[in-house]
Amino acid sequence: LSLTSTSSDAPIEFHGFEVNNMFKSNAEVHRILQQHYLHTALGQLYKIVGSLELVGNPLGLISSLSVGVKDFFYEPARAIITTPTEFRKIGKGVFKGTVSLVSNISVGLLDSSIGVTQSFSRIASKVTMDQSYIRAREKLQRPPRTVSGLVTRPMKDIGTGLYYASSGLVKMPYV
Repeated sequence: LSLTSTSSDAPIEFHGFEVNNMFKSNAEVHRILQQHYLHTALGQLYKIVGSLELVGNPLGLISSLSVGVKDFFYEPARAIITTPTEFRKIGKGVFKGTVSLVSNISVGLLDSSIGVTQSFSRIASKVTMDQSYIRAREKLQRPPRTVSGLVTRPMKDIGTGLYYASSGLVKMPYV
């Protein structure tokens, strides 16, 4: 069973390591480099944990929120600084900042909730051990190839979910 979560947008950075006048054996240099890079990786472990889809990718949520909040204050401030007497441009700055805030909050929350529901769905499908359902679910995961497939896909997903839920209740009502 593969019940692990996926991680997305977790930038782990390893910078160079420089030492002058090092007179050590190969084993000691290896140990020093290993300690440096292990310490660097452990110091950035929060990025991996924060980007797990099982917990809703909180790092992505915080990133989206920070962009929205920054734009919310930056756009009106920039309009005030560049054209303090033109209220129309200030209004546009307020509007752009507000739109950015609302859209980034929406994107962050939707991405996080989608990640959580996909993870739970993936885990639930593996736990059921129903091979026909797992195959049908894998088939549904393929992207639609046509515009009509793109339009009808949500209804197919809902219909398939309802079918398997009701057939599961009929086949095994007391499990």
